Amino acid sequence: MNPYVFPVLCFAFYAFFLGLLILLKRSDSIGQKYFIFSLFAAIWAAGLAMYILDNTPRDIALFFARISNGAAILISWSWLRVVFAFIGQYKKYQKVLNILGLISVLLAGTIFTELFIPDVRPILTFDNYALPGLTYHLFTVIFFTVVPVSFVFLFLYAQKCTGSEKIRAVGFILATLIGFLGGGMTFFPVYGIKLPQYGLFFLPFYPFLMAYFMIRQNLFDEVDLARAAHRDKLATMGTLSASINHEIRNPLYVIQGIAESNLVNLKEARYLEMAELSAVMAQSFEKIVSQAAKAREIMRQFTLFTKQNIAEKDEREHVAIQTLIDRVLPLVRHEFVLNEIDLEFQIPKNLPALEVNLRQIEEVFFNLFVNAVQAIKGAKQKGKIAVKASQHDGLLQIQIQDNGPGIEPGEVKHLFEPFHTTKEQGTGLGLYITKQLVEKNGGKIAVESKVGEGTTFSLVFPCGETRTP
Repeated sequence: MNPYVFPVLCFAFYAFFLGLLILLKRSDSIGQKYFIFSLFAAIWAAGLAMYILDNTPRDIALFFARISNGAAILISWSWLRVVFAFIGQYKKYQKVLNILGLISVLLAGTIFTELFIPDVRPILTFDNYALPGLTYHLFTVIFFTVVPVSFVFLFLYAQKCTGSEKIRAVGFILATLIGFLGGGMTFFPVYGIKLPQYGLFFLPFYPFLMAYFMIRQNLFDEVDLARAAHRDKLATMGTLSASINHEIRNPLYVIQGIAESNLVNLKEARYLEMAELSAVMAQSFEKIVSQAAKAREIMRQFTLFTKQNIAEKDEREHVAIQTLIDRVLPLVRHEFVLNEIDLEFQIPKNLPALEVNLRQIEEVFFNLFVNAVQAIKGAKQKGKIAVKASQHDGLLQIQIQDNGPGIEPGEVKHLFEPFHTTKEQGTGLGLYITKQLVEKNGGKIAVESKVGEGTTFSLVFPCGETRTP
């Protein structure tokens, strides 16, 4: 048996089941796209193994050569879909993907004709190997254009990542690069270039490396992180339900007061003229509608914040820092009042916006505010939280300072580790998830603390668009 057959079959088997494992692990768009890519890669490898077998009849070899390379036509398109979904740019390049998909389908329609592979021939150690036709040449051009471009996008994405997110991105690049280098070498014999196909022996390393990074570095593990974030958020929201009650109660009291006042006036016939009654009613209804809208908006924000959205798309938008804070404050304002904590802002109006996933960064601010409030609780001095923002060298820095008791130096270095907590009833996930979400949005987070003076969390993000004063 040809020595290349075994590693190629191993690759086909493990690539398929790796794609299936990822699909089962996360059934969102990334999982689905990765499974489709893995399926085409597995068909390509299985077909390749069948037609390079020794002593395979010419007609059978030609059939599997067309099947194998036909699946390869769709590999570059399906791979690019995975890349753009992985880096959060799928929606931006969807038109490009649609055009590439259409071209790939049209080329795939020629696989059983002489336009694609007219015949097979012996070369190197292979009894049968594909001869290229016209549409095969077009396929080759597309493959060696799309695949390198996709890795450029991945490298640029990895450069923006930090911490564990960077490790996962580099692992993803390394594993898939080995697969494409090994598979890409199979084009040379098609064009009569007698380059030994030793790269095929490295193909099985691709699924094993992917499995390693999945297990050891939580590659494709955003679903578990989202579930942990949701559980931790709900645990915290249980202690902050009073804030929502307080925010909703105020507009309801106003509506009730207006209604009761008008009802009394109507019963006592204080409105002698219809014009006066109409004017008072119109004014009252305007206030009622305004207060009802306020209550509805508070509930909408609360619902969006607490809604479990495991498969949330990584869609980013430009948002001002103050806007982010204003969206989170209704969830925590009552805690500030209850614990007599002053909130101070030092945010210049002309700062650039952040280009982030709004829901994820809302959770970052929520976690940091809650952390600051819990640190201040029970302190003897009057509590104070300061939010500062500034711009330096194309970066936005945001600081959240509290005057709580501070953190021991030995504890500071462990704050962002999962399940590490200094609180009696803490889950140890809040700051870990906060760090993951900050890094996922291209930022960095650091902490400084002095015992007896307080703690400062610093966030740094690339600047988005400039805001007008």
